[in-house]
Amino acid sequence: MRSGAIWIFKDLVRLGHTFEPHLVGRWAISKGWDRGNAQLLRDYATSVLGGIRFHTGPDSFGASKFHWEVEAAELTSEGTEA
Repeated sequence: MRSGAIWIFKDLVRLGHTFEPHLVGRWAISKGWDRGNAQLLRDYATSVLGGIRFHTGPDSFGASKFHWEVEAAELTSEGTEA
């Protein structure tokens, strides 16, 4: 969980997306996560936003986690607005 979560938060920041760490934690709890792990996820989100650098393994999700951006770009290039 740790490495994947950190990579997703880093990529979101790199791509210019914003998120609220407290809402990330609230979302995790609403999806059945226990409070301890939801707090860890919130802490990772807060840290990435704060510029903390983590030592993680390779990005386990790869570029496929943002396939929606590629599809949206293809629609736009075809002249169709979503």
